[in-house]
Amino acid sequence: MNRVAPSRTDDSLVSAETVRVLASSQQLREVEVLATEQGFVAKVRAGMTDRLLRADRGGARTFARIDTAAKYLRSLGVGRISVDLSNLPVLAQRALFETRGGPRRRQG
Repeated sequence: MNRVAPSRTDDSLVSAETVRVLASSQQLREVEVLATEQGFVAKVRAGMTDRLLRADRGGARTFARIDTAAKYLRSLGVGRISVDLSNLPVLAQRALFETRGGPRRRQG
């Protein structure tokens, strides 16, 4: 699957209600949760179109935790998701070294 950046135009986003309707009518081909620098986003494929789940206030909906994304998608009727964590090691490593006071220094 192609990578989808979390900052997208409205025509590349899909509402939660649309995901609910697609899930209930079994028209979802795939839902993938992707790790991004901003958090986790849900990419929805119906037919040949990939779209990101839209936030209520516009833009892509991001989740701080993957379990929150999974629970929310389940509440919309999504029964199966795939997860792409390929960006996670880079992001996790960056988080280890970036703190409010600058890079952490090893003691000892």
